[in-house]
Amino acid sequence: MSRSVPHHGRGVYGRFPAAVNRPAALLGVVLAAGGCAGPPAGPPPYPIAIRYSVESLATNPDHDIEAVVDQDFAYLRRLGFTSVFLRHVRDEHSAILLQAAADHGLAPAVAPRDLVYYVRTGQLPEGCDTLTALVRAAARNRPAGGDPPVIWMLGEAVDDRTAGRIARLGRAVRAAAPSVATAATLADPAVTAAELRRWVTLVARPDTAASPPPGGGDMLLLECVEREDETSGRPGTRWLASYHTALAQGLTGGLLVDRFRVVPGRWKGLVEGRDAASVARAAAIRRITARAARWGPRLRRLEASPLELLDSADSELRAVLFADARRRFVMLVNPSSTAFVHDRAALPADLAGRPSARAVLVPQDTHVLGAELVPARGGRLLIPLDLAPGDAVLWEIF
Repeated sequence: MSRSVPHHGRGVYGRFPAAVNRPAALLGVVLAAGGCAGPPAGPPPYPIAIRYSVESLATNPDHDIEAVVDQDFAYLRRLGFTSVFLRHVRDEHSAILLQAAADHGLAPAVAPRDLVYYVRTGQLPEGCDTLTALVRAAARNRPAGGDPPVIWMLGEAVDDRTAGRIARLGRAVRAAAPSVATAATLADPAVTAAELRRWVTLVARPDTAASPPPGGGDMLLLECVEREDETSGRPGTRWLASYHTALAQGLTGGLLVDRFRVVPGRWKGLVEGRDAASVARAAAIRRITARAARWGPRLRRLEASPLELLDSADSELRAVLFADARRRFVMLVNPSSTAFVHDRAALPADLAGRPSARAVLVPQDTHVLGAELVPARGGRLLIPLDLAPGDAVLWEIF
């Protein structure tokens, strides 16, 4: 048992005014009934999330926080995001953020300060002798449930010790508040995360981390910033290529974009300081979120494996098979940052140990009606390709 140490008394979100509390009831009311809060929380609908930091707003006295947040969240919804992962939130701003998220239909992921303190230090805050007590105290200080429901962000795993604490905390939340979805991020590719993944609903990691477990449960943490030394002039192409690379690695559990608002300096985000959003960067993000909305739910938790093409004029063309006992998809990726691919690729008709009759194109966004179909002939599926740099297509195999 961790030693109790003096710590702040109130959670980061304190007590919510009645006018702000309408999206949800206090989870503590449910826990008081004996700890039964319904069935364990499964993964929410395929999450398309973005990190939103309040730090740059809070340090600028000229900002009307409520107006800016409301405008930002409306914009994020138009960009196709379904969730917002909140960072650097002060007590006085928490109600504004949760209300704006509810108003614009964004599922907020919030970090209970006492929980994050435990993950970082391994010590329980004053007044909590067990992790169960810690979870119950956090529940009394913030709302959960509602539409969309609040996700608890448990912290960032920077090493095996913090990953272990997050796993233990996730297990305690599962036991004491089973209807609460939880989230965590992996910061280091060397982190051992099997137990963490077992007890945390959503785990996000960059595509540079170690290989995920079979089944592709992890979310992709996709850095979408324009670097100061960017040479291509097309950061959106790099972001899209990174998204496809991550899918090929099996990161099919969701998308977390980093980040929305940045302090001007070494890189550029969608928004810098008080400036308006970049139209080009916003268009690139919208392209990725549209694809995630269309492809993500289909590929979620399917195992990814490289697929050898029977024939293709482009030697760099990459093929990936996503499959389980019921479904099969093939993604064809142009990994080049400069060259276009105008070609036809021959796939084997026998995929994942089963014969195929046809391939049907999965549209790249939700506004496309109808679907292109390629029948199997002579043991092959001959797929037409017209891919820009970094682009990809997805075909479902029947």
